[in-house]
Amino acid sequence: MKWQKRQRGGEQVIGRMNVVNIQDSERYYLRLLLLRKLGGVSFEDLKTVDGIECNTFQQACKMQGLLEGDQYWYGTLNEAIQTRAPFQLRLLFAMICGFGEVNDIPELWFRYKDALNEDFVRQYSEDSGPQYALAEIEEFLKHYNLNLKKLKLPTVHLPDALSNVPSFDILVEQQKGQINAQKLNEEQKLVFDIILKAIYDNKEDTSRLFFLDGPAGTGKTFLYNTLLPTIRGKRHDITPVASTGIAATLLNGGRTAHSVFKISIVLNATSTCNVKPSTQKAKLIYDTKLIIWDEAPMTHVHAFIAVDGLLQDLAICSLLFGVKVILLGGDFRQVLPVVLKGSRSLTVASCLKKDNLWSKFNEKHESPRNREKIFKLAVGDW
Repeated sequence: MKWQKRQRGGEQVIGRMNVVNIQDSERYYLRLLLLRKLGGVSFEDLKTVDGIECNTFQQACKMQGLLEGDQYWYGTLNEAIQTRAPFQLRLLFAMICGFGEVNDIPELWFRYKDALNEDFVRQYSEDSGPQYALAEIEEFLKHYNLNLKKLKLPTVHLPDALSNVPSFDILVEQQKGQINAQKLNEEQKLVFDIILKAIYDNKEDTSRLFFLDGPAGTGKTFLYNTLLPTIRGKRHDITPVASTGIAATLLNGGRTAHSVFKISIVLNATSTCNVKPSTQKAKLIYDTKLIIWDEAPMTHVHAFIAVDGLLQDLAICSLLFGVKVILLGGDFRQVLPVVLKGSRSLTVASCLKKDNLWSKFNEKHESPRNREKIFKLAVGDW
């Protein structure tokens, strides 16, 4: 870091300071000092309190009383709520518990639990939503050798909440699946039948890897939400995931792919999924009949390679994705994977279509009368 004094006048002024991860502790406390201490002219000046220069920015914050009480953590979460998804808020909450000196963690949870479990409440219910949120927070807390009991937070009453899918009424799912199936148009019905055939046809030559391509508004999500109750109505597990939290909320029981498969946040060619083979989570992934992955074009290809390795390990099989039926969906005409400081060529190279994995697909184009309902179904041979 280098101190650069801002020139007065002109257009280069600070409009809003970027949010800093609490794990980057010195930058985090530096930001706190910049926001609270007026007239700072250097880093040394910021670290000086009552004529004494502190060794760290954190020490300077303590001496100025900026870390006394929990008001600052309330402000941190209030700011994060404006721009962050619930999954990111839960991760931030765990970081605050692990790194911050919070006086009353239960009160912090009580104040912000509505924001922390918002997505789970929409997916499940008012009663079970907070349970799933707490279970995920506890997973994050393990990195800091903490748990809900140590922090005096409410205990989770769901058995292995993060691993178990929510319970569904079989009769309700069957009825919902039948009603939705009747509303499918010709092209959606074609895809629907192909996917079901791939799941329940045990022939070795049956294709099991699919990509559903269509612009926004062509009914991809409705097709997913027809497959979900249909398969659940047969008393079989299905795993709906998405590349973003917003897209996941549109799938009944959906979650982010990173959360389900425990994909590393920082991806590279050797990244793996942090799912242990002997756990209940691994068993559920192994038992699932279909994995639906929405907004797949937004995900870095290394994530798919990591999931491929996970499924092969669980199935003890060297074939792609452990011979699981995979339905990827999305639109390559929209947002590609985000590569930090990446050039255009690097961003394109991170896309699924530019990897050898995509060569396993053969595209079959359907041409309905209405071009707005075009679906591209890519069927891959194993």
